[in-house]
Amino acid sequence: MLAATLYGDRALREFSDVDLLVHAGDVARAVALLGKLGFEGAGGVEQGFWECGRQRPLLRTSTGAAVDLHWGLMPKGFAGDTGDEGLWERCGRLRLGSREVPTLGMEDLVHFLCVHGTKHLWGSLDMVCDVAGVLRVCPAMDWSAVMAQARRSGTRRAVLLGLQLAHALLDADTPAHLLQAAKMDPAVQALAARSVADMFREPPTVSSAWARMRYAYRVSERWRERCWLVRGTLFELTPADGQAFSLPPLLHPLYRVIRPFRLLWKHSVGRLTRP
Repeated sequence: MLAATLYGDRALREFSDVDLLVHAGDVARAVALLGKLGFEGAGGVEQGFWECGRQRPLLRTSTGAAVDLHWGLMPKGFAGDTGDEGLWERCGRLRLGSREVPTLGMEDLVHFLCVHGTKHLWGSLDMVCDVAGVLRVCPAMDWSAVMAQARRSGTRRAVLLGLQLAHALLDADTPAHLLQAAKMDPAVQALAARSVADMFREPPTVSSAWARMRYAYRVSERWRERCWLVRGTLFELTPADGQAFSLPPLLHPLYRVIRPFRLLWKHSVGRLTRP
């Protein structure tokens, strides 16, 4: 969808899987339908361990084709959200081959791309290219709607960061008042400088979970999102919890109790005991 919308050719943007967004109530039915097409759950853990990320990877082993099934645009544990309210009503339509498929409206798209890039610490230039691409193909963007949604969802700084990078690295035509807001925010400037340095470092930087959490914490402007981030990091289950050890279904509530201690061991004690 991004390749066709932003670059006019599906061959001009690299991607490794197909992301599909469904309503939360339709996840089981979507998994069943994809199962009939040969897609099986990846990761070897139960569905409950994917709830924090609000996505489930599926793989067709015969061809290697991968689908990420999403029922939310951002993980529960991320500081801030894109705000899914009204998302489906604002959808646009895009022709891919012989079909028309629903896709994010342009205001929702630029908002999501900025928040998604921030989630990944803007680790590669292609994320910035996508933001610049939206600015190029949609010069009549309703920026008041974008920023109103960003303020409601606690992602204003993430949007300013994405716009700052698109302008600084690719000379994207960014609204002057938003560039000024980004320049007046020391956190945006510091995060942008760090991301640019990491983006072009050789060998590439592999950020730890704690580094990603610190980055997201600094992006947050309100204590609500910061508390959401800390709570999600410490107590929301991920596939790694199910893969670390197996508990019988009756004892599954203990995973949330054990998770903080597992993270402590992994990131401190476990690191110290490695040879």
